[in-house]
Amino acid sequence: MLNPLRALRRRSRRTPVLPAGLRLSLEAGERPLAWASDGESLWYVGTHRALHICTEGDCRRLPWETVERAEWDNDAEHLEVVELADFGAAKPIHRAALQDHGRLLQLVRERITASVVISNFVPVQGKRGITVVARRAPHSDGPLRWSVVVDRHLDETSPRVVAAAEHGLARARAEVGDA
Repeated sequence: MLNPLRALRRRSRRTPVLPAGLRLSLEAGERPLAWASDGESLWYVGTHRALHICTEGDCRRLPWETVERAEWDNDAEHLEVVELADFGAAKPIHRAALQDHGRLLQLVRERITASVVISNFVPVQGKRGITVVARRAPHSDGPLRWSVVVDRHLDETSPRVVAAAEHGLARARAEVGDA
């Protein structure tokens, strides 16, 4: 005989079902692989090509190669996703306290890592510096998307940081043949 309490616990650990009214902007062959919700109206849905952030009938599609980083904060129990932006421009940040997030976090980590083609660190001041990163859609031969990540406590407008970024970008482009 099946223990009803065990069956209830098993059911409650499952990933929630995507709501029927969620309007994802899926490309041909793209399908949801993992998702999590804040328990209200916010959904994060991952596919092999993109992360979809959905609220109240509106979904924003972030291809993996446009995501600079994603971090899970155990203390605050929220996911922070940072989009790429031009050097010196503000980076869009998305934060959400998600429930039943295990599979989604694994997918996010794997897909962001898969988008990185090259990552080169250039020191500027002691152990601080900039990192030049080239990304492309995982499993594609599409164009590279370049970004420069500046370590905390460095002024990205300082001549030393700008020179390091220019030098690092030129070196990385030459290394991958994208000069």
